[in-house]
Amino acid sequence: MVVAVILASGKGTRLMPLSTALRPKQYLDVITGKTLIEDTIDRVKNIVGLDNVFVVCSSLQKQLAKDTLNFLNDENLIFEPEMKETLASITHAISYINKLRGDVTYLFLPSDHYIPETLLFESSIKEGLDLYNSNQNLVLFGLKPTEPNTGFGYIETKKEDNHYKILSFIEKPKLEIAEKIWNLDNYFWGTFIFFTNKDIVYNALRENYPKQYELLIKLDQNIIDKNDYFKDSLVDNFSRSILEKLDNMKLVKAKYQWFDIGSFDSLFEVLEQLGKHDKVLEIKKLIEIKK
Repeated sequence: MVVAVILASGKGTRLMPLSTALRPKQYLDVITGKTLIEDTIDRVKNIVGLDNVFVVCSSLQKQLAKDTLNFLNDENLIFEPEMKETLASITHAISYINKLRGDVTYLFLPSDHYIPETLLFESSIKEGLDLYNSNQNLVLFGLKPTEPNTGFGYIETKKEDNHYKILSFIEKPKLEIAEKIWNLDNYFWGTFIFFTNKDIVYNALRENYPKQYELLIKLDQNIIDKNDYFKDSLVDNFSRSILEKLDNMKLVKAKYQWFDIGSFDSLFEVLEQLGKHDKVLEIKKLIEIKK
């Protein structure tokens, strides 16, 4: 069984004042008329089924999440008591879902992407799932860079048949480095969309962060609750703490167009492509008013 886990507990500060503490960017509906979270669910529900879509949310937006995502079962909303970066979010989600569903395959996705080509997205995800099933190792999805952008992380790879072996990660490089690597055939932008399973993550955690692993096992065994887990959890992102420590990971070159709605520039680019020029002017006016 495959479950999709959408990470949606972020504060969305980079789109303030359009995004606010009460309504972070993943709850905005400025692009398609649906929120970014709902768009993400629409992209994966045909692959895993709606009952197998889980959304990680902040307790600060508990009612907003329930109202926005009222078509999901209550158990499919995973509420975090505080924000401790993606290491805590992902490990807690795995522990929570494992208690409900047992050993499953996890497809993790951010909630703040815009991907207009749903069929191409589904095709790439199915290709990644086939690769995961044949290798039983973590599979990431990468986008071919279109410019030397310093706002994205890069993944160095080696071509192997129809996919790539991951060699190293470069987190948001300086411009001079991005200019050297962006158009090389073996470098990709990381999308933080990936397949994994419990054993891969737990084994990496046990080897590299034994105290965090012990804490997670206590959560699994209900010795502590999620409040204790987040209170004592290491504050780190999953890429740096887990992905960069793993060997023999694979990468699938994504076929779809992708926008990370992490800045007003990327949001405006999407809106302009969709012909929503009035919406761009409306948001720019709001920004000026709030200055």
